[in-house]
Amino acid sequence: MIILYVAQSIDGYIADEKDGLDWLPEIMPKKFAENYENFIKSIDIVAMGKNTYEHIITKLSPDVWPYPEQESYIWTNQKIDHEKCIAENKDVADFASEHKDKRIWVVGGANFINQWIKKDLIDMYIIATAPVLLGEGIRLFDNHKIHLEVDSVLQDGNLTQISYKRVKY
Repeated sequence: MIILYVAQSIDGYIADEKDGLDWLPEIMPKKFAENYENFIKSIDIVAMGKNTYEHIITKLSPDVWPYPEQESYIWTNQKIDHEKCIAENKDVADFASEHKDKRIWVVGGANFINQWIKKDLIDMYIIATAPVLLGEGIRLFDNHKIHLEVDSVLQDGNLTQISYKRVKY
């Protein structure tokens, strides 16, 4: 199963115009923290683009890799100098096929996420929405037409998370 688990602003941005995440709450509401803990324990592989990887190791968690229990694949043509991460550059559809028995979290960024969406590989979209309008920045979705159905809704404090399942026709 391939899962997108991400936060966005009401107007669909995952980062502001300076590639920042300051608009997200510093402290996650209790239900969200518990939900994330259960989610990450269920994941076998985290997959992300090089920019997201760089953001994690320089800003979000420079001292400790936040996914020590998961295989971590970073899409890049460059060498990754991190003992917990594997450099990858193959087509996402080939990667998904090779790991079809694993639970894969597509972490980000937007360009990387949209590679998976374009090939209709994501089975579950888990999207938390923060009550802020950014107006500009990095938009989550390109122009894709994918049919989804609501699987669950979680609301706590000012955040709302909706999980969608892909509908296959």
